[in-house]
Amino acid sequence: MQAVPRQPVTEMTPILCPVPFAMWGIDLVGQFLKPSVKYKDEIVAVDYFSKWVEVVPMKNTRAKDVEEFIWKNIITRFDIPKIILSDNGP
Repeated sequence: MQAVPRQPVTEMTPILCPVPFAMWGIDLVGQFLKPSVKYKDEIVAVDYFSKWVEVVPMKNTRAKDVEEFIWKNIITRFDIPKIILSDNGP
């Protein structure tokens, strides 16, 4: 049996954030298909400095719903972030 080819090991580059709540990572998690669950997705946001997590179950993943999440759970509670990182995916 032949060995599986692997990518060469590279150094990881840390993402530094010296101030709390200035840089957030945001992602959609889900496609939960249980018929008894009315929410099929969750939106998750993590502050890069403090590792604070905000999670909200969502029925829809429209841009309007994501915008509302950012407004209610990040901006009104922690101020306007300098950076929001996302993979731009559903």
